[in-house]
Amino acid sequence: MVNHTTPIGLLEGIDDQQNKLTSIKRRLHLLKAFVTELTSVTKGKPFTIWDSLAWMMALDSRDALILHLASFAKGLHKHHLKHMLHPHLGRLKRVVTVEDEYDPLPKEIEEAFTRLFPDCVKKTPGKADVKALRCRLEARIDELRKDRNANRAHVFELGGNARMLSLEESEAVFDHLEGLLSDLRLIASQGNKDTNPIDRTIDPHLTARVLVDRIVLDMEIEERRERGGMYEQLHESHDANPHRQHFNAADDKGLISPGRDRRVRSNSSGAPV
Repeated sequence: MVNHTTPIGLLEGIDDQQNKLTSIKRRLHLLKAFVTELTSVTKGKPFTIWDSLAWMMALDSRDALILHLASFAKGLHKHHLKHMLHPHLGRLKRVVTVEDEYDPLPKEIEEAFTRLFPDCVKKTPGKADVKALRCRLEARIDELRKDRNANRAHVFELGGNARMLSLEESEAVFDHLEGLLSDLRLIASQGNKDTNPIDRTIDPHLTARVLVDRIVLDMEIEERRERGGMYEQLHESHDANPHRQHFNAADDKGLISPGRDRRVRSNSSGAPV
């Protein structure tokens, strides 16, 4: 772990920030898979939450995503950009010399330089250019900061009085931060385009399916064919009984799925979404 009070190498600092951001993004992968899976099995119908602890875990993951992403972004604009760049401003060159006149690298580096330091007229940026970069980043993450403070970190003090970011908006923040760090690394390395760490996260859809089955069925199903058939039975039963508000509600015998001898416990804490 890099301490922002200790001098570090430029590429080392950029790599450290990229690795941290990649780790935080694992929650986004899981949450996107969870929403896709939940929408698929419910077909958009209201549903009963049978495992409220599993549901709470899903909501906690959403809150943790915003908490850690906001903390990362704040650390980047408040400390790490200044700490990484100020000692190495001379290495952040707008122009790079190459032997092949058709090499696209000089243009790519100049475009990255312009995105980072649009008001810089010199070959290398100054501290004022870094400050301007930090200010633009602070403005870009302001909605994220408000969401984090009011809805996640201090919800009981502030009462959740800020707009919650959607997963799509959260992903756009990741894209912005990844692009910023990639541009920095391209300029600092003078051409190393392998800028983003490899995310070796296991398939999030596997975890999402288990979580959804716990919430919607209060059980785990290993066989894909059996799982699909069970959900189809639930939808067929619901369509035949339109008075039932939730497609996975237990019938009068306490069975959650037609034709299966499996009782489910009542759950007064679950709420439809």
